[in-house]
Amino acid sequence: QSPNHPIIQSSNHPIPISISIEVPDLCGRYTAAVMKGIKIAPSPHWMAMRLQASGIRPINNVVDVTNYVLIERGQPLHAFDLDMLTGPAIEVRTARPGEKIKAIDGKQKELRPDMLVIADVERPIAVAGVMGGAETEVNDNTKRILIESAWFVPTQVRRTSKALKTITESSYRFERGVDPEGVINALYRTVELIGQVTGGCLAGEIKDIYPKPYKPGYLSIRPERANKLLGTGLEPGQIAQFLERIGIELDHVDDKKIKGTVPTYRLDLKEEVDLIEEIARLHGFPNIPTQVPRAGIAARAPEPSQGLVHRIRTILLSQGMTEVISYSFMSPNEIEALGLGKNDPRMQMVSVQ
Repeated sequence: QSPNHPIIQSSNHPIPISISIEVPDLCGRYTAAVMKGIKIAPSPHWMAMRLQASGIRPINNVVDVTNYVLIERGQPLHAFDLDMLTGPAIEVRTARPGEKIKAIDGKQKELRPDMLVIADVERPIAVAGVMGGAETEVNDNTKRILIESAWFVPTQVRRTSKALKTITESSYRFERGVDPEGVINALYRTVELIGQVTGGCLAGEIKDIYPKPYKPGYLSIRPERANKLLGTGLEPGQIAQFLERIGIELDHVDDKKIKGTVPTYRLDLKEEVDLIEEIARLHGFPNIPTQVPRAGIAARAPEPSQGLVHRIRTILLSQGMTEVISYSFMSPNEIEALGLGKNDPRMQMVSVQ
């Protein structure tokens, strides 16, 4: 797709806006689109009903579209009122000492310097990956908007979410990892839907800042190892088919190893054992045979002393004596080695003849 997508209507009068990422190690990708001619209204009935079925309360057509694409694509998005941004500009940076933000829930949040924020030239306007600010949220008078679709480091979002004691639909997904390559497609989809439900159009090209493109993972799996762990007898060709079904692009298949590139939306596939788990799931757990564990028992002849002890015990019992099995006897020297005081209860030992 491209900004010239036939479904996306673009204006001939672009609105300039500056966008920068100061901490690319925490924000790997930031895309944005500016739209104008927005008419805020309730969402169409079909969209409101689908959101409610997903447990999300409809708010207005712009916010509802971002939530709709969140459910549809798994990519969190946020819309700012462009006229409330100073500059207008977007800076992805860490919070400065003493900065605060009024969240969309009306609560004032104190920010720490290790928290990632989205800011304009003057102040933070959102906590990256967690929540937006009340001062720039879309309202009934909004006419121009900036739509954000980004990829933030999961550990950063989780740390900030826990520190602020705030869990949102966005933070829940960012913490678990979203597809870095799906960021731009989700933005196009959002622009398309907002154009349909609000009558707005693009005001300039869609911006995509991607300082360090994500490198897809490359994994290999040993068919012999997979069968040993699962207790199956799958052929390499069957294993290859399972891997292709989950989107892995294979470039090497033989009896020893199967290698391929992992799709960017499967951030959970990091090791060989992760692929083996997928094979078990696709093959079907009921199809994996169940076996009772086997353990060998090694027997050996008893020691001569054991036979002697048993014989003595039998003779004494037959003479009417009683066998008492109690705690092991200890010599006084072993007790004294503990260094206990004379009045310690443990020093009150029972002596035997």
